[in-house]
Amino acid sequence: MEKVETVLEKVEKVLEKVEKALEKVKKVLEKVKKVLKKVEK
Repeated sequence: MEKVETVLEKVEKVLEKVEKALEKVKKVLEKVKKVLKKVEK
């Protein structure tokens, strides 16, 4: 069972990194959308 727990902990850490990366991507996309709206006008 200990092996499973350590694997789960590693997966959790990876998921946290992925979540942070996705947040950064979302912020970048929001900026891109704002720029595109300005360009369209």
